[in-house]
Amino acid sequence: MKYGENSLLVEEVIKEVGNMKLFKKSDKLLTDVMIINDFEKAQYLAFEYDDYEMNNEKGYTWTSIKELEMSEVYGIVYQNPDYKNFMKALRSINKLIEKIYIF
Repeated sequence: MKYGENSLLVEEVIKEVGNMKLFKKSDKLLTDVMIINDFEKAQYLAFEYDDYEMNNEKGYTWTSIKELEMSEVYGIVYQNPDYKNFMKALRSINKLIEKIYIF
């Protein structure tokens, strides 16, 4: 598949994503991680709890933080002169990730 002038780089990224081990066992002790086994509580914390902090300011939901962070990425993406092919490449990477890691 061709992705414009950066086809080789895009294909390299797709290949690397396929080889990623995002969920591997680690011997590192994580102290700031909370495991939530209650699905309803996890949904609440992700979508309704609005006391997360960003840039030393409280009052954000997890969703709003994610959207703010992604807005920077999309700002760069929309400036790409080959936007259509770039988005096609991002979608194919996303599909590859979904095939490997079914959430």
